[in-house]
Amino acid sequence: MLVQLYSVDPDTAWAILRAFSADTNRKVRDIAAVLVEAAGDNLTPTRDRAPSPHATLDRLYSGTPDQAAQPG
Repeated sequence: MLVQLYSVDPDTAWAILRAFSADTNRKVRDIAAVLVEAAGDNLTPTRDRAPSPHATLDRLYSGTPDQAAQPG
């Protein structure tokens, strides 16, 4: 999902996940699960309005909806 949302290669997406994991002391698999659930619920931002990867992951993990993801 990070590859598509941020137009990065898989190695960069993996580095983003690892960095967020290290910064927040959370397991990568838990972060990935939140990302998958958010995408399934259409809570990820649109590609053209995506904030930084860290901000997106932080928002999704805290359960705060992203305004860019809301229809309207």
